[in-house]
Parts: sequence; C-alpha cells; structure tokens
Amino acid sequence: MKVLAQFLLFIFLALPMSVQAKTSLQETKLGKGREVPVETMRKQAISLLKQQKPGEAIILLTKALAINPDDPTTIDIRVDAYAQAGRARQALADLDALIKLKPTASDYLRRANFKLVLTDRDGAIADDSLAIQLDPQFTAARMDRATNFFNRGSYEAAIADYSAVIQIQSGGNVEPYFYRGQAYRNLDNLNAAWSDFDFVVRQDSQYPLGYLLRGRLSSERGEHTKALADFDKAIALLPAFAKSYYVDIAQIYAERAAEREALRDFTGAIEDYNLALKMRPANSSYLVSRGLVKSYSHDDKGAIGDFDKALEISKNAIATHFFRSTSRLLVGDFRGTADDLMAVVALTLTGKDASSSERAFVLLFFATFFTLFGYCFISPLISVHKQ
Repeated sequence: MKVLAQFLLFIFLALPMSVQAKTSLQETKLGKGREVPVETMRKQAISLLKQQKPGEAIILLTKALAINPDDPTTIDIRVDAYAQAGRARQALADLDALIKLKPTASDYLRRANFKLVLTDRDGAIADDSLAIQLDPQFTAARMDRATNFFNRGSYEAAIADYSAVIQIQSGGNVEPYFYRGQAYRNLDNLNAAWSDFDFVVRQDSQYPLGYLLRGRLSSERGEHTKALADFDKAIALLPAFAKSYYVDIAQIYAERAAEREALRDFTGAIEDYNLALKMRPANSSYLVSRGLVKSYSHDDKGAIGDFDKALEISKNAIATHFFRSTSRLLVGDFRGTADDLMAVVALTLTGKDASSSERAFVLLFFATFFTLFGYCFISPLISVHKQ
C-alpha cells in the first residue's frame, strides 16, 4: 500500500509539470516569437505588404525559408515583396528558384518582366517564348513578347504574335489590332496599318488613339478631309482619356492645324496653333508653323512676330531666318531681308547643324539669285560698254 501511495503521489505531482511545460513551449513558439509557424509568418508578411512595408515582410519570409527552403508559396510571396521594394535582382533570383522547383507559364512571364526591368530584353523574349511553349494559348505572354519584339525593332515578329493573339481571342479586344497597326506602319505597310486602325475605331468608338493614328495615316495618304474628321474625334475624346495615359494634346492640335492648313482653312489652323502654343508656349516649331500660316493669309507682320519669337528660342534655325526674310521682303524691310539672308548663308556654310540638303538648297538658291541678278543688271551694262 505504501508503494502504491507513493506512485500515485508521483503521478499527481508530475501531471501539472507536463501541462506547465507544454504551455511554456507554446509561449516560446507563439508568444515570444522565436519559433512562429511558417504559415503564420506568411500571413503576417502578406499583411505587411498590404501596409506597404516590404522590407519587414522580406525579413519574415526569409526566416520562413530558413525553416523550409523549398516552400514555393513562401518564395512566391517573397518575389512580390522584392518587387514592391524595387529589388528586381533578388526577385529574379527567387523566380529562378521557383521555376526550378516547378516551371509554369505565368512564372516565366513574371521572370520576363523582371529581366526587362534589368534591361535584358533578349532574356525577356526568351522567357516569353518558354511561357508560350508551356501554354500556346497564353495570350498575355504573346502580347508581352510582341511588345518586346516591337521595341527591339523586330516588327515582322511582333506582327506574327499580335496576329496569333487575334486568332486565339474571341471578342472585340482592340489592343492587338492597335499595336499591330503601329508595327505595320513602321514597315511602311500603310494599307494594312489603316485597316487595323479602322477596325479599332469601328469596334471601340470611344478609343481616341484609334482615331488619332487613323487620322495620321489618312494625312499621309493625302486624304485631309478624312484626317481632319479623325483629329476632331480624337481631340473630343482625349481629355478624359489623358487622365489614364500621357497624351500630348498640344501636338495633336498642331497636327489638326496642319490638316486645316492643307484644306486652306487658315483661320482654323491659326486657332489650333494658338491652342497648341497655350500649352507649349516655348515650342519654336509651333511658332514657325503659325507664322507660315499667317504669311499665307497675307498677315506678314504677324508672321514676322512669330518668327521673331521662334528665333529667340532657336537662334540658329536656318529655315526660320529664311521664312522671316521672305516676310520682311513683302513688308518692304529690305535691310532686315538682307540680314536674314546673310544669316542663312553664314549658318548654312559654317553651322554644324546644317544638313547637306539645306546646304545644297541655299547654294542653289543663291546661285539662281545671282544668275538672275547678273542677267537683269550686268548684261545691260555690258551692252552699253560695247556700244
């Protein structure tokens, strides 16, 4: 009996000790944070990323990976953390590890994006290709590869990928048509480009860039009335669109002005250049263009004012001096005309910015001028001398 009593007493004393030890172990793991479970670390890291605290998230995830180095979920979250922290090389290394564990098309595409951030466009194209090999219907990878081909200048390859996306997709997604049209344009295939841009505006009547690019092609084809209508539509839609994408509306006003000028609507052209200059007052090309339109509409004094302002911005612009010389001649400012013509000669013959075509034009102009001068003035003097 004595032995039994001692045994029961031992059990009674030992049981609370084991419960206390278990409780102490739980506190060590959860309360003190020295051995937090991996799943808890991941949840905490995701919460930190939502709070825009990628550095703290990376520390937690790195601790989790020290416990389980081949956990794809943790690696995947750390890729996002590195991306949020702007640490592309570390994100790329994690993606390498992730793909080594189990390659997926989406991870190849993600790695392509990080390679592009690190200016490795060829590497990005290679990863896009691997993604497409794993999933030939993966349109996001095809669009990404097409964009990379386009930006590299490989327009034929870009067109092939955009065309593949168009075949795969059902519905009216205009994006591949829009970019394929630009690739056709860069290959001078204007008819194919126009066809794609025309599809864009017919499919999405609220997409201003479709009108803009179709208008530019119509202008190149000499269809100025069609071009003007497209620029009108683009400008009407652009203010709302420009909130999401950078669009230089001033440039588009200037392009519409050129169409109005081609249609002999000088008043409308000047109004558009006024709008463009209100946005870009220091743009000398807009000033010169407006000056020329004023000259065409017989406002040479106004034209001279625009040329003066343009030359304050770009003092050595040969063409601007030449245009101003013409307007000065028409208002009877012969001294000013001579000054501008001398500037044209000096800048053309000595200026580094003068192109070979400009030099040839100036030399031809003055050769013609002095030939006519000789014929009109010197020949009569010779005839008189002979008599």
